[in-house]
Amino acid sequence: MLTETNIATRALAEWRAAQLAAQGFATRVIEDRRASVGPFRIRATLAGRA
Repeated sequence: MLTETNIATRALAEWRAAQLAAQGFATRVIEDRRASVGPFRIRATLAGRA
């Protein structure tokens, strides 16, 4: 049985992983925009991640 500490640690780790994933996704979209690939590529990227 998990202790309260283990539950809190796991929740924090899951939250951090979600934050890193969101940050990486945002960075990828910004890089796509800088590459001037156009709105269609960005929409395709968004659709691919959804």
